[in-house]
Amino acid sequence: MQQAELLLPEGVPEIGYVDVVVDVSSMLTPLTYFYDPLSAEIPIFGGRYAVPLNSRNEQGWVVDISPPAPPQPTRLRPLGRQISVGPPPVVVEVCIAAAKLWSCSPAPFLKAASPKRNIRPIDLDWAAISRPEGSDGVAEAMFGRGGSQIWEAPNYDEIGWVNSAFVHYRAHNRSVIVAMPNESRISVLHSELRRLGVPVLEYPRDYLAIAHGRHPAVILGARSALLAPSVGVGAIVVFDSVDPSMREQAYPHWEAWRLAELRAGVECCELLLVGAAPAVETLNSSLVVRHPELSRYRGGWSRIETVSMVEELDSDPLSRIGRYRDLGRRISSESVATPDFDLVVVHNAKGFSSQLLCAKCGSLQRCEACNGVVSAVGERPLEMVLSRVESLRRKVVPARLTCGTCGLQRPVVCQVCGSQRIRPISSGVDRLGPTVEGILGEKVAVVAKGSEPTTEDQIRVVVGTEAALLRSITSSVVVFLEFDRWVHSVSVDRLQRSLYQIARASKSVSMAAGVVYLQMRDGSDLLYEAMRDRNLRQLYRTELDQRMSLGLPPYRYFARVTGRRVAEMHELSEVLAADLPHELFDIDEKTTLISAASETELAEVVLLTAARVSSLKYEMFPRNL
Repeated sequence: MQQAELLLPEGVPEIGYVDVVVDVSSMLTPLTYFYDPLSAEIPIFGGRYAVPLNSRNEQGWVVDISPPAPPQPTRLRPLGRQISVGPPPVVVEVCIAAAKLWSCSPAPFLKAASPKRNIRPIDLDWAAISRPEGSDGVAEAMFGRGGSQIWEAPNYDEIGWVNSAFVHYRAHNRSVIVAMPNESRISVLHSELRRLGVPVLEYPRDYLAIAHGRHPAVILGARSALLAPSVGVGAIVVFDSVDPSMREQAYPHWEAWRLAELRAGVECCELLLVGAAPAVETLNSSLVVRHPELSRYRGGWSRIETVSMVEELDSDPLSRIGRYRDLGRRISSESVATPDFDLVVVHNAKGFSSQLLCAKCGSLQRCEACNGVVSAVGERPLEMVLSRVESLRRKVVPARLTCGTCGLQRPVVCQVCGSQRIRPISSGVDRLGPTVEGILGEKVAVVAKGSEPTTEDQIRVVVGTEAALLRSITSSVVVFLEFDRWVHSVSVDRLQRSLYQIARASKSVSMAAGVVYLQMRDGSDLLYEAMRDRNLRQLYRTELDQRMSLGLPPYRYFARVTGRRVAEMHELSEVLAADLPHELFDIDEKTTLISAASETELAEVVLLTAARVSSLKYEMFPRNL
């Protein structure tokens, strides 16, 4: 262990020692502090304390308490005052195991597992809390010991899964932890469970009630609920583990399903990963993949239509938007239950491109003199024109096209076909919303990450990124303008992310028996067949075969390393390769990928490297290589 610097006081008869994880991300190992057991209370395992570090105070968690021992000739500093009670011992064990897997300090996990408000030891004493009566033995699992990946249809019943798990484990006096994405979906599930009479506690809001655990309950929350302070867990249920919100966006980028697998192993409880688009890594792991009966699976899909923009000789993704709007209005009027919206247009892009495209022939607009990129300028200087419809709607009349290289100007006419339908090669949802408003002649809501859902009843059309589908909204028609953005992205998880979006869209239109349209320019035959047959298994088999041939997860695992000292890793790598086989791939001067055959080997290589080469940033299991 590292040791904080200060000489021990003289004349102290006995000294106790504690290991503390300090809330500093660069400190991968605990620091050792001392306390006087004669003049101070024995520190609480997992408790949060103020600790001196250099010239300042930081918070830290006690992760090991050694018995009192004679003072040693070392340089230590005293443990400070207690701030609050921390997580229980079983959760601390999970946090330490997670830190080893993600090659980081346990501090981010301990912080997520700690109460948001300070709790006094008199209000919560872990030593006095025991497992609920009747929960000491091994409970009979729903599907057998270990973990299961439940491959459900998109329109599966989340409430039914949670209620069934709770009823099963309530007989063994155990609670069920449920982690799912998005606050709106959590709120809906919470309300429905309460309506059924199921006791529900939300993490972290009901921290004390979860900790005392007097009666079995459903512990519900986002990904951090996997660290809830329950001491009698029968099962952990994770919904839609491939949702973007189920992966921590900040360092150390931990994923919910991996953390759930760790806790299930520590707690010896059952793990259920439920979703319509499972993570590819889970299909080649120790988890047992379980499928519903094929007819029931296919019946859980809504109608999916693929539209080839190439076959229809149409390069304008908005050319069919009026037809989609009329169809959505008709389906909503005929539906027994009125959906929230008639039409949801999904375009997973923000911002604006200055490159202009002819909407009729699809040619890129260039300068005749120098072949440079031209831009449209309206009556107001330097205002870019998105499309003819939007420019007229905003009272911006495009007067000319100007080359940014040589300054040559020409009328707003395509140099190939003579059409005046000139538009940007791509537009984000912020600019796409007004364009759709101009086409449809009605107000449109724009939804992106972080935006608030609309509450206006008269708005029946939504334009948004994937964030629009991640919420609990219903619609009659969902349209993906350019689905190729998901299929052909460079992300490792492009398949599961794209299929997850289709599954969310299918569930969104299920209430009104609506339709999902996938507009594509370069479609995949396998995708067409999968949507026609309503069966994704062949797509996943093909993806696993490709990953095996390319050496990608789950057959090899990667960590991205960035920093100015990545060159020093090569010498160290030669030393470590004898005991821990791995490979290095240089991306640029400051970025390197470490590859190993297993998660544990990769974590060991990264931990040894971090201990010897400082000032480097690590990302385990990156989504983009």
